[in-house]
Amino acid sequence: MRSLRLPSRIRAFLLIGSLTLGALSGCAIGSEDIAHWKQTQKGPEKIVKVLTSERYPIELRAEAAFALIELDRTDVAGLHELGLALDQLSASEPEAVAAILRDLEPRVGAMIAGKEGEPATASQIRGKDAAFRLVGYADGAVKDKLVEHVVGFYVADFPGRSLAGDASAEQVAQKLGDPAVVRLVDAMSAKMPPEALVKLGELVASLGSAETKQKAGERLVAIEREMEGDDFVAWMKQEITAQQPAGAEPMDEARLAAMASLNREKFLNQGALAAMKPLAGEAVVASRLLEIAGAKPAADAPEVVVEVTNDRRKTALIALEGKTTPAQVDALLAIALDPEDALEVRDLAFDRVADTKSTDAIAKLWPLVQSAANQDLAKRLRWRAGELVLGLGGPAVVDEFLAKLPARAGVEFEPEELFGYATVIAGMDPVPLQAMRAALRGTWPRAVIVARVLADAGEAADRELLEQLAASKVAVSGKGWDRLEPEQKTVGDVANAASAKLGARLSGNSDEPSGS
Repeated sequence: MRSLRLPSRIRAFLLIGSLTLGALSGCAIGSEDIAHWKQTQKGPEKIVKVLTSERYPIELRAEAAFALIELDRTDVAGLHELGLALDQLSASEPEAVAAILRDLEPRVGAMIAGKEGEPATASQIRGKDAAFRLVGYADGAVKDKLVEHVVGFYVADFPGRSLAGDASAEQVAQKLGDPAVVRLVDAMSAKMPPEALVKLGELVASLGSAETKQKAGERLVAIEREMEGDDFVAWMKQEITAQQPAGAEPMDEARLAAMASLNREKFLNQGALAAMKPLAGEAVVASRLLEIAGAKPAADAPEVVVEVTNDRRKTALIALEGKTTPAQVDALLAIALDPEDALEVRDLAFDRVADTKSTDAIAKLWPLVQSAANQDLAKRLRWRAGELVLGLGGPAVVDEFLAKLPARAGVEFEPEELFGYATVIAGMDPVPLQAMRAALRGTWPRAVIVARVLADAGEAADRELLEQLAASKVAVSGKGWDRLEPEQKTVGDVANAASAKLGARLSGNSDEPSGS
């Protein structure tokens, strides 16, 4: 019988093949092999095979997964390979994935851990990126712990770590939602850079739950109060002193105190108060902002104190933009109507009254609307109050508004004021055209307002009314009428310009409004 003995070269090939298979199967593989493979060219492929093979114990497969996380090479993206392997296993062995993640979670947590406030190491950043990836494959308690590790990485030093790694803090918050956002509230600190505090406020406002927003609001109010305290100023002095060049002459106490106070205001206005802006709808935040806005400096306060205080008040009112409610009208009007308060502060308070959309404010605004004083400030306040009354009251208040505008001889109106009223009325829905036509023959300020409303919102038939009004020789009174193009010295001149504007608008040829 012919021998079945294989040629020696074939026997050698099969022997080598069996040894290779043996090397990747059974208990012959251990942690030492995986550690070695991290350094070899083909090693990462072998690590992936261990991870994805059900022949190996879970502990060793988890060891392989962690090796991919630790992999610090430029030719292989360990986290990418880990993701591909887990995708494969999720479809074929979901129970194995859960077991591997249970083993991995504490290892990754230890990898991320470090001292609070210290710069993150490359290893910590890889650990954070790995934990963020693993969250997508985990559930239950393991998922919660992984989220805690990821967010804890940012909380330890948000300003220094918010952009570290493959995913920024904002991207992490967007992906993980409120469970991550609520932990970011813990990162808020009075001593963090103002822009970082503002970023945290924005993240919470856009991604947090109602409970998280409330928590953040309470935290920001506490931070703002901390910034106003003596301990914060003392810390600021230490920071300023520490930043002085080596060998520099020590700063005298008066200058140091002034610099600390100036920097404290930056932290307040550009940090705490600016961070409150997206959260100003929270009752605790709105209440504190209103409290700050209403804290007028003492009459005998030094000029620098007045300036600093009013800057803070203006910042608080800006932070309330779009968030004020009818319940806050009286507090805002108390600021807006205070003749002894700073005009810029009053202007912002008027804006916030408008935001409330409360008609309850109208009654307290009428005295300003009825003012016949010709001083620049009085006219400016009348204009401010008049537009606010029209904006809050709408068509229902137009007749009363026109009736209460001062009409006695000698009262002055600048064109911008009357044209401003007309613009508000012309933008109402519906436009009170019948009321306008009925008021056309009234006092000269009323006639000017009506003419401009008809120019902006009138119909073809209104051209005849304007042409009739063009015969009026009643003079207008106030600064600026002679600067208009064309010049407008009488009600008739205003009516002519309005008629031309109406005609151009109806014909579709309107460009720049005539007489504006």
